[in-house]
Amino acid sequence: MSKSKASIIRKIRTVKTLNRQQRLVLFVGAGISIGCGLPSWDALTQAVVKRIWKKDQISVGLINGHSNIQAARYARKKAGIEFNQVVRDCLYNSEYCISNTVHAIAKSGISNICTFNFDDLIEDAFLQNAIEPNVAILGQAFKASYDEPTILHPHGLLERNASKNELTNLKIIFSEDDYNALYSDPYSWANLAQLSLLISHSALFIGISLTDPNLRRLIDVSRKNGFNNQHFAVFRNPLSGASKKEKPYFRKVRYMRELDLMELGITPWFVDDYENIEEILDEISIPFA
Repeated sequence: MSKSKASIIRKIRTVKTLNRQQRLVLFVGAGISIGCGLPSWDALTQAVVKRIWKKDQISVGLINGHSNIQAARYARKKAGIEFNQVVRDCLYNSEYCISNTVHAIAKSGISNICTFNFDDLIEDAFLQNAIEPNVAILGQAFKASYDEPTILHPHGLLERNASKNELTNLKIIFSEDDYNALYSDPYSWANLAQLSLLISHSALFIGISLTDPNLRRLIDVSRKNGFNNQHFAVFRNPLSGASKKEKPYFRKVRYMRELDLMELGITPWFVDDYENIEEILDEISIPFA
Protein backbone atom coordinates (compact mmCIF):
# COMPACT_ATOMS: atom_id res chain seq x y z
CA MET A 1 0.00 0.00 0.00
CA SER A 2 1.37 3.44 -0.95
CA LYS A 3 2.07 6.12 1.66
CA SER A 4 -0.61 8.34 0.15
CA LYS A 5 -3.28 5.61 0.31
CA ALA A 6 -2.36 4.72 3.90
CA SER A 7 -2.59 8.40 4.89
CA ILE A 8 -6.08 8.71 3.39
CA ILE A 9 -7.27 5.59 5.21
CA ARG A 10 -5.94 6.96 8.52
CA LYS A 11 -7.72 10.29 7.98
CA ILE A 12 -11.00 8.58 7.14
CA ARG A 13 -10.81 6.36 10.22
CA THR A 14 -9.96 9.28 12.50
CA VAL A 15 -12.68 11.58 11.18
CA LYS A 16 -15.30 8.83 11.19
CA THR A 17 -14.46 8.04 14.81
CA LEU A 18 -14.83 11.72 15.70
CA ASN A 19 -18.18 11.77 13.93
CA ARG A 20 -19.36 8.63 15.74
CA GLN A 21 -18.39 10.25 19.05
CA GLN A 22 -20.36 13.41 18.13
CA ARG A 23 -17.12 15.41 18.31
CA LEU A 24 -17.04 16.54 14.66
CA VAL A 25 -18.25 19.86 13.24
CA LEU A 26 -18.38 20.60 9.52
CA PHE A 27 -17.40 24.09 8.31
CA VAL A 28 -18.72 24.80 4.81
CA GLY A 29 -17.79 27.57 2.39
CA ALA A 30 -18.75 28.94 -1.02
CA GLY A 31 -17.09 26.07 -2.89
CA ILE A 32 -19.98 23.81 -1.91
CA SER A 33 -22.70 26.17 -3.18
CA ILE A 34 -20.81 26.86 -6.42
CA GLY A 35 -21.02 23.12 -7.09
CA CYS A 36 -24.82 23.48 -6.99
CA GLY A 37 -24.85 26.24 -9.60
CA LEU A 38 -25.00 29.24 -7.27
CA PRO A 39 -22.66 32.18 -7.94
CA SER A 40 -19.21 32.53 -6.43
CA TRP A 41 -18.51 35.35 -3.99
CA ASP A 42 -17.05 37.45 -6.85
CA ALA A 43 -19.95 36.74 -9.18
CA LEU A 44 -22.57 37.48 -6.51
CA THR A 45 -21.00 40.83 -5.63
CA GLN A 46 -20.77 41.83 -9.28
CA ALA A 47 -24.38 40.81 -9.91
CA VAL A 48 -25.58 42.86 -6.92
CA VAL A 49 -23.71 45.94 -8.14
CA LYS A 50 -25.09 45.52 -11.67
CA ARG A 51 -28.64 45.14 -10.32
CA ILE A 52 -28.40 48.29 -8.19
CA TRP A 53 -26.64 50.49 -10.79
CA LYS A 54 -28.30 48.89 -13.83
CA LYS A 55 -28.67 52.24 -15.68
CA ASP A 56 -25.15 53.42 -14.91
CA GLN A 57 -22.61 51.08 -16.47
CA ILE A 58 -19.71 53.44 -15.76
CA SER A 59 -20.41 53.21 -12.01
CA VAL A 60 -20.78 49.43 -12.29
CA GLY A 61 -17.30 49.15 -13.78
CA LEU A 62 -15.73 51.51 -11.25
CA ILE A 63 -17.36 49.92 -8.20
CA ASN A 64 -16.65 46.35 -9.29
CA GLY A 65 -13.00 47.43 -9.62
CA HIS A 66 -12.84 47.62 -5.83
CA SER A 67 -12.58 44.64 -3.49
CA ASN A 68 -15.76 42.63 -2.99
CA ILE A 69 -16.41 43.88 0.52
CA GLN A 70 -15.88 47.50 -0.55
CA ALA A 71 -18.21 47.08 -3.52
CA ALA A 72 -20.81 45.50 -1.23
CA ARG A 73 -20.49 48.45 1.16
CA TYR A 74 -21.30 50.92 -1.61
CA ALA A 75 -24.16 48.69 -2.78
CA ARG A 76 -25.67 48.46 0.70
CA LYS A 77 -25.63 52.24 1.08
CA LYS A 78 -27.17 52.77 -2.36
CA ALA A 79 -29.89 50.10 -2.01
CA GLY A 80 -30.87 50.89 1.59
CA ILE A 81 -33.57 48.60 2.99
CA GLU A 82 -33.81 46.81 -0.37
CA PHE A 83 -30.25 45.49 -0.10
CA ASN A 84 -31.00 42.03 1.34
CA GLN A 85 -33.73 41.47 -1.26
CA VAL A 86 -31.32 42.37 -4.07
CA VAL A 87 -28.70 39.97 -2.70
CA ARG A 88 -31.29 37.19 -2.35
CA ASP A 89 -32.57 37.71 -5.89
CA CYS A 90 -29.05 37.67 -7.34
CA LEU A 91 -28.10 34.63 -5.27
CA TYR A 92 -30.92 32.46 -6.65
CA ASN A 93 -31.15 34.10 -10.09
CA SER A 94 -29.70 31.26 -12.17
CA GLU A 95 -30.63 27.60 -12.38
CA TYR A 96 -29.25 25.48 -9.56
CA CYS A 97 -29.75 22.08 -7.97
CA ILE A 98 -28.78 20.32 -4.76
CA SER A 99 -25.54 18.53 -5.60
CA ASN A 100 -24.59 15.02 -4.55
CA THR A 101 -22.05 16.58 -2.20
CA VAL A 102 -24.73 18.59 -0.39
CA HIS A 103 -26.91 15.47 -0.14
CA ALA A 104 -23.86 13.66 1.29
CA ILE A 105 -23.59 16.40 3.95
CA ALA A 106 -27.22 15.83 4.92
CA LYS A 107 -26.66 12.07 5.20
CA SER A 108 -23.27 12.27 6.92
CA GLY A 109 -24.56 12.08 10.50
CA ILE A 110 -22.57 15.22 11.40
CA SER A 111 -24.76 17.02 13.92
CA ASN A 112 -23.17 20.47 13.74
CA ILE A 113 -22.70 22.27 10.43
CA CYS A 114 -21.38 25.83 10.22
CA THR A 115 -21.92 27.37 6.79
CA PHE A 116 -20.73 30.81 5.73
CA ASN A 117 -23.09 30.72 2.74
CA PHE A 118 -26.33 32.72 2.63
CA ASP A 119 -28.28 30.00 0.82
CA ASP A 120 -30.59 27.36 2.29
CA LEU A 121 -29.55 24.41 0.11
CA ILE A 122 -28.20 22.35 3.02
CA GLU A 123 -31.51 22.79 4.84
CA ASP A 124 -33.34 21.60 1.70
CA ALA A 125 -31.07 18.57 1.43
CA PHE A 126 -31.85 17.59 5.03
CA LEU A 127 -35.60 17.91 4.42
CA GLN A 128 -35.35 15.87 1.20
CA ASN A 129 -33.65 13.17 3.27
CA ALA A 130 -36.51 13.26 5.81
CA ILE A 131 -34.45 15.02 8.49
CA GLU A 132 -35.61 18.33 9.98
CA PRO A 133 -32.61 20.34 11.19
CA ASN A 134 -32.42 23.12 13.72
CA VAL A 135 -31.29 26.38 12.07
CA ALA A 136 -29.35 29.00 14.05
CA ILE A 137 -28.84 32.45 12.53
CA LEU A 138 -27.44 35.77 13.69
CA GLY A 139 -29.05 36.90 16.92
CA GLN A 140 -30.75 33.62 17.85
CA ALA A 141 -29.98 31.56 20.92
CA PHE A 142 -27.18 29.11 20.17
CA LYS A 143 -25.77 26.00 21.82
CA ALA A 144 -22.77 23.93 20.73
CA SER A 145 -24.90 20.79 20.98
CA TYR A 146 -28.55 20.14 20.14
CA ASP A 147 -30.68 17.00 20.15
CA GLU A 148 -31.24 17.43 16.41
CA PRO A 149 -28.80 18.30 13.59
CA THR A 150 -28.01 22.01 13.63
CA ILE A 151 -27.05 24.30 10.75
CA LEU A 152 -25.36 27.49 11.90
CA HIS A 153 -25.25 30.57 9.64
CA PRO A 154 -22.80 33.01 11.30
CA HIS A 155 -22.92 35.33 8.28
CA GLY A 156 -26.69 35.19 7.93
CA LEU A 157 -29.29 33.29 5.92
CA LEU A 158 -31.34 34.46 2.91
CA GLU A 159 -34.10 31.93 2.33
CA ARG A 160 -35.48 31.75 -1.18
CA ASN A 161 -39.08 32.12 -0.05
CA ALA A 162 -38.55 34.81 2.59
CA SER A 163 -40.99 37.73 2.40
CA LYS A 164 -39.89 41.29 1.76
CA ASN A 165 -40.52 42.15 5.40
CA GLU A 166 -38.49 39.17 6.61
CA LEU A 167 -35.59 40.10 4.36
CA THR A 168 -35.61 43.71 5.53
CA ASN A 169 -35.18 42.64 9.16
CA LEU A 170 -32.40 40.12 8.53
CA LYS A 171 -28.73 40.73 9.27
CA ILE A 172 -26.09 39.43 6.85
CA ILE A 173 -22.29 39.79 6.91
CA PHE A 174 -21.44 40.89 3.39
CA SER A 175 -19.99 44.40 3.19
CA GLU A 176 -16.82 46.01 4.48
CA ASP A 177 -18.54 47.64 7.46
CA ASP A 178 -20.07 44.28 8.41
CA TYR A 179 -16.63 42.64 8.49
CA ASN A 180 -15.10 45.57 10.35
CA ALA A 181 -17.75 45.19 13.06
CA LEU A 182 -17.10 41.45 13.20
CA TYR A 183 -13.34 41.85 13.56
CA SER A 184 -13.62 44.55 16.21
CA ASP A 185 -16.14 42.76 18.44
CA PRO A 186 -14.71 39.50 19.84
CA TYR A 187 -17.95 38.92 21.76
CA SER A 188 -20.29 39.14 18.78
CA TRP A 189 -22.81 36.35 18.29
CA ALA A 190 -21.08 35.11 15.13
CA ASN A 191 -17.65 34.97 16.77
CA LEU A 192 -18.79 33.31 19.99
CA ALA A 193 -20.87 30.72 18.10
CA GLN A 194 -17.92 29.72 15.90
CA LEU A 195 -15.49 29.74 18.80
CA SER A 196 -17.76 27.50 20.87
CA LEU A 197 -17.67 24.92 18.06
CA LEU A 198 -13.91 25.16 17.60
CA ILE A 199 -13.18 24.60 21.29
CA SER A 200 -15.69 21.75 21.73
CA HIS A 201 -15.24 19.86 18.44
CA SER A 202 -12.75 18.81 15.82
CA ALA A 203 -13.48 20.55 12.52
CA LEU A 204 -13.63 19.35 8.94
CA PHE A 205 -13.38 22.30 6.52
CA ILE A 206 -14.72 21.85 2.98
CA GLY A 207 -15.24 24.41 0.23
CA ILE A 208 -13.33 26.99 2.30
CA SER A 209 -10.11 28.76 1.29
CA LEU A 210 -9.17 29.41 4.95
CA THR A 211 -7.92 32.88 4.05
CA ASP A 212 -10.63 34.75 5.98
CA PRO A 213 -8.67 36.60 8.70
CA ASN A 214 -11.54 36.38 11.20
CA LEU A 215 -11.88 32.61 10.95
CA ARG A 216 -8.09 32.20 11.14
CA ARG A 217 -8.06 34.41 14.25
CA LEU A 218 -10.72 32.27 15.93
CA ILE A 219 -8.80 29.08 15.15
CA ASP A 220 -5.66 30.68 16.57
CA VAL A 221 -7.49 31.85 19.71
CA SER A 222 -8.86 28.38 20.41
CA ARG A 223 -5.45 26.73 20.04
CA LYS A 224 -3.51 29.33 22.01
CA ASN A 225 -5.92 28.76 24.90
CA GLY A 226 -5.16 25.04 25.01
CA PHE A 227 -8.04 23.65 22.91
CA ASN A 228 -5.94 21.47 20.62
CA ASN A 229 -8.71 19.63 18.79
CA GLN A 230 -7.65 17.88 15.61
CA HIS A 231 -8.87 19.75 12.52
CA PHE A 232 -8.86 18.76 8.83
CA ALA A 233 -9.24 20.80 5.63
CA VAL A 234 -10.00 19.34 2.20
CA PHE A 235 -8.44 21.05 -0.81
CA ARG A 236 -7.92 20.16 -4.45
CA ASN A 237 -4.36 18.96 -4.95
CA PRO A 238 -2.45 21.73 -6.82
CA LEU A 239 -0.45 18.99 -8.61
CA SER A 240 -3.57 17.38 -10.04
CA GLY A 241 -3.57 17.83 -13.81
CA ALA A 242 -0.27 19.73 -13.82
CA SER A 243 2.13 19.11 -16.68
CA LYS A 244 5.66 17.87 -16.07
CA LYS A 245 6.96 21.40 -16.60
CA GLU A 246 4.44 22.88 -14.15
CA LYS A 247 4.92 20.33 -11.38
CA PRO A 248 7.92 21.98 -9.63
CA TYR A 249 5.90 25.18 -9.24
CA PHE A 250 2.72 23.49 -8.02
CA ARG A 251 4.73 21.22 -5.73
CA LYS A 252 5.94 24.41 -4.04
CA VAL A 253 2.36 25.75 -3.92
CA ARG A 254 1.23 22.59 -2.17
CA TYR A 255 4.17 22.71 0.25
CA MET A 256 3.38 26.32 1.21
CA ARG A 257 -0.29 25.44 1.72
CA GLU A 258 0.72 22.55 3.98
CA LEU A 259 2.98 24.83 6.04
CA ASP A 260 0.21 27.39 6.43
CA LEU A 261 -2.37 24.82 7.54
CA MET A 262 0.02 23.14 9.94
CA GLU A 263 0.73 26.54 11.50
CA LEU A 264 -3.00 26.73 12.25
CA GLY A 265 -3.01 23.19 13.61
CA ILE A 266 -4.99 21.87 10.62
CA THR A 267 -4.21 18.63 8.79
CA PRO A 268 -4.39 19.14 5.00
CA TRP A 269 -6.39 16.61 3.00
CA PHE A 270 -5.68 16.89 -0.72
CA VAL A 271 -8.00 15.36 -3.32
CA ASP A 272 -7.56 15.09 -7.07
CA ASP A 273 -11.06 16.33 -7.85
CA TYR A 274 -13.78 18.19 -5.96
CA GLU A 275 -16.07 15.21 -6.57
CA ASN A 276 -13.88 13.31 -4.10
CA ILE A 277 -15.44 15.40 -1.31
CA GLU A 278 -18.68 13.47 -1.75
CA GLU A 279 -16.72 10.21 -1.41
CA ILE A 280 -15.06 11.43 1.80
CA LEU A 281 -18.43 12.39 3.31
CA ASP A 282 -19.84 9.00 2.38
CA GLU A 283 -16.86 7.23 3.96
CA ILE A 284 -17.12 9.10 7.28
CA SER A 285 -20.92 9.03 7.50
CA ILE A 286 -22.84 7.44 10.36
CA PRO A 287 -26.60 7.06 10.86
CA PHE A 288 -28.29 9.93 12.72
CA ALA A 289 -29.34 8.89 16.23
